[in-house]
Amino acid sequence: MKRILKPATISTIPKPHFSLALPHYSQATSPIRRYLDLVAQYQIVRHLENIPYIKRDIISDVINEVLPTINNSNQIMRQDQTNWRLLWLATQKQKTWRAIFLQWLNKKTCLGLVRIYDIALDVASTIIIKQGIEEGAALELSVSTLGDMADIPTITSIPID
Repeated sequence: MKRILKPATISTIPKPHFSLALPHYSQATSPIRRYLDLVAQYQIVRHLENIPYIKRDIISDVINEVLPTINNSNQIMRQDQTNWRLLWLATQKQKTWRAIFLQWLNKKTCLGLVRIYDIALDVASTIIIKQGIEEGAALELSVSTLGDMADIPTITSIPID
């Protein structure tokens, strides 16, 4: 499903929303959080008060100026969340997790990408293969650590028959 859905885009032109099946879609959240949401809400207010909109080229310039910062912040946030989840996961050595196989990262070394649903985490895992494994296969996942790198989990998955 993740491969089908496209990431959100920021544009001055409304675009369709795939899962809502809408021909035009715009999103704005609290203007306290993001500057571009403030700009979007400002345009909505102008529409409601029958005031001319901010010109498209001005908004495009604003988008082009803030987009690299937004993308960088999002990447840092995602990496930070993943790192904290992995650190927490390293403390869960006694637990077995249900996961599903997503895809091979390196089939020769049996390294695959798996999703642990309970904690919404996609993680690289060594897959112990009994036979061939298909995308979507159910797995049982366990965590261990390596010597001096006790905070870095080694994740092993075994297909469930």
